Amino acid sequence: MSDQFKLKAQQARDLLNNETFQEFLRNVRERQKEVFLNSNANEVSLREEAHTLIRALDAIESELTSVISAEAVLDRKNKKQKLGV
Repeated sequence: MSDQFKLKAQQARDLLNNETFQEFLRNVRERQKEVFLNSNANEVSLREEAHTLIRALDAIESELTSVISAEAVLDRKNKKQKLGV
């Protein structure tokens, strides 16, 4: 496994474990939920934008998690190869 890939996985882990980053994500999500709750019936574009932002945050978290998961899978594969399994 390349050192660069391991570095990316560690950086992803650091971000997901960073309280400030998590607070940022929570705050943005909450503001977008407020848009849903407080928008008028005719403010469809506002709700669509809020939905898009929430989905984008989910995609960012998913991407970070997938890098971490991929590292774990490759680590297990490499360990098995070393053991000859």
